[in-house]
Amino acid sequence: MKKLSTIIIAAALLMGMAQCKKQETPASAGETVTITLDVSGSSSGSNGSRVSVDTDSGEIKPVGGDRVIVASGNKYVGELEYNGTKFVGDISSTDATVGQPLKFYFLGNLTPQYTMDGENKVGCSVVISDQTDSGNRPVISANVSNENYDPSTTDYSSVLKNKCALMKFVVNTPSTAAISITGMNNKVTVDFSKQPNVEPENDGFAYSMDGDGLITMPAKGADNVTWAIVLPQDELAAGTAGSVYTGIYTGIRPAIHKIEHNKFYNEGNDVINMDVNLPQGAINGKFSVSANKKVYFSQGNLQYIGSESPAYWKFADNQWQCFGDNGQLGDSPTIDRDFFGWGTSGYNHGANCYQPWSTNIEDSDYYAYGSATNHLNDQTRQADWGYNAIRNGGNQENIGWYTLTQSE
Repeated sequence: MKKLSTIIIAAALLMGMAQCKKQETPASAGETVTITLDVSGSSSGSNGSRVSVDTDSGEIKPVGGDRVIVASGNKYVGELEYNGTKFVGDISSTDATVGQPLKFYFLGNLTPQYTMDGENKVGCSVVISDQTDSGNRPVISANVSNENYDPSTTDYSSVLKNKCALMKFVVNTPSTAAISITGMNNKVTVDFSKQPNVEPENDGFAYSMDGDGLITMPAKGADNVTWAIVLPQDELAAGTAGSVYTGIYTGIRPAIHKIEHNKFYNEGNDVINMDVNLPQGAINGKFSVSANKKVYFSQGNLQYIGSESPAYWKFADNQWQCFGDNGQLGDSPTIDRDFFGWGTSGYNHGANCYQPWSTNIEDSDYYAYGSATNHLNDQTRQADWGYNAIRNGGNQENIGWYTLTQSE
């Protein structure tokens, strides 16, 4: 297990050259002080080009739109935004407490929900569930300024300390879809009245689940690896029924070891291995369709439910079920169907007939991408019905369902 030393260093760079514009006289009532946090002079020499979390080193790299919330005493006094080289923004000179350190909270690009006491913002919370954008991870860090606030002071500095960790997940089943894991703390609540530079149990940070505790990570890479920002929490036992991964693949959640703030979990037993089970909507077992390829088959026939609004696609509950003679040989768009013309996926892929209810006697009207030589999965793959979001098959477009090829 490693400390996120590189994250600490990088985070220090965020505040290491914090400056505010010089005031000729102390600000009077109702005025603001503009603070600029300059990171362009950092020892890394990156000159504002830090743009993501580096999963090789654990380094934090802010992106445009990331923000730092500023508090003083027990309430919010302003907000600074990263413009590519600096954090810039105004704080209230009348609400900031002279002679006390300023408090800085780095929440990345997340939009906080504020806790109010009358007209004052006295805290905030953010949820880190959505981590599908691997270049914009929801890092949480904070600290106080090294200097006490004075409206005439030109320089402020701080070293931001991480309130989260970075964790490596290995996914041992093929997946092109984002993967969610349940039961994880995914909500941070901050109390501005407390000092954010002491140990987590005393520094005004609370960690909890929001809803079902989902953290959704990007699809795994070619090395079977994906990453997530995780919040402190106690050890979790392996999941039971109802405690599963979600997305196209479902399965029992593995045991999660205790997670501490400011750690880089990327080696040995610190890595979480996820052996997910069946794709949602599949029957048990893999089937060989070539010498080196196996596939899952769906639990039943693909069905288009045109009688609902909006219409949707689903798999039948069992393989022997079909709608039969229910009027689906006609061209009504509001009929439930499991009998389709070629390439009638609902996407305009270049054929004259592409809607699920399309009927015609001319073969050429059904050519995928306008040519008789094209296969359903050629070009955009949109001629294949499996491109659709199938409600009980993962409910996302283009996540792996497809019609077998002739050779298969």
